[in-house]
Amino acid sequence: MDDAKSEESTWTVSGKTLDVDYSGQHIVKVTDRSGQNLTFQIFQGGRYSPLFKIEILQQIKGFNMRPDDIYFSGYARTGTNWTFEMMSMLLNGKAETIQKARDLMELTPHDELAQLPSPRIVNSHMKLSDSPNDVTALKCKVIYTLRDPKDVAVSIIEKRHLMLSSEPIWRLVMVERSDGEISSKKYAKMTQDALFKNMCAECQRKIKRPTTKGTVVKPIVSKNFNSRCQVDLIDMQSMSQGQFKFIMVYQDHLTKFCVLRALTSKRAAEDPVRAVQALSDFLGLYRNDDLCRAIAKKCSFSTMKIDKEPFAIKVDGEHFLYRKGVVGDWKNWFNDQMLEEYYRVYEEKDGGVQILRYIFKE
Repeated sequence: MDDAKSEESTWTVSGKTLDVDYSGQHIVKVTDRSGQNLTFQIFQGGRYSPLFKIEILQQIKGFNMRPDDIYFSGYARTGTNWTFEMMSMLLNGKAETIQKARDLMELTPHDELAQLPSPRIVNSHMKLSDSPNDVTALKCKVIYTLRDPKDVAVSIIEKRHLMLSSEPIWRLVMVERSDGEISSKKYAKMTQDALFKNMCAECQRKIKRPTTKGTVVKPIVSKNFNSRCQVDLIDMQSMSQGQFKFIMVYQDHLTKFCVLRALTSKRAAEDPVRAVQALSDFLGLYRNDDLCRAIAKKCSFSTMKIDKEPFAIKVDGEHFLYRKGVVGDWKNWFNDQMLEEYYRVYEEKDGGVQILRYIFKE
């Protein structure tokens, strides 16, 4: 975040001012092509927001989990608030808006988290390798959200520039199209190195591996990305059964238990009712179809943006969380040069995560 503006801005959660303390942090700064400063703190080799107090981050590994806890870890801008709302409604057994903000363990004092009733949803943006030790020791259920990294990059950068830039946004995004006209929908001045080398901590731990081809993708063996389970996706579009075109294969590394689930699409946003049903089954709740449909409707973007307004994270009174994310919207922002650079960095940092390649292929 821009240094001057970060000091002037007021962050609030559920209407309460966030207590910001930068003391003890190892701060690094990155300047993008438009001249905007992005500030991070380095913690255990990863880059995180300076809003996270160092004293809280140091307590995460030793956080006391419960056997019935649900550990929910996801990178920022991957639909974590949407998923949290669906899970919470499923646990409550009713399609009613959750009357509080998401308790992010990097921001919430851990004595407050300890007072939450079971079963808790323990929310985090930390890397899975930096999750509490009890997650593995107690075999807690883990939910991890994925989104096309290109769409994540667009969401993050748009939010940062709209909030932090004193320069008109159109000056930052003007770019010449192939037809010679000027488009204002692409960030021509933002490097992908800045996005994926400095904003994605997990990317830095990846090594380049050979690409595999086939209907079933190569098993995921990275200990940092998926230490609890292996998830494969089988493409059955050539032999679809009605609306079902894919099969998700979930293999638990600890219990060797295998789950097969038919899917209508590769992305949750394309079929929100099925997404709710999948969450319900995974959590062992088995809610009826009527409730799942009601929750999917209640968790639509337009509804959540209004219902969650009193509990949202805001910067100087303006929403910081909610942005209508459209699958593939990155195509309206990336030019050919940026896309080429993205794939170069992707191959270098994430080439071994084959399911990402399969799900988010063009």
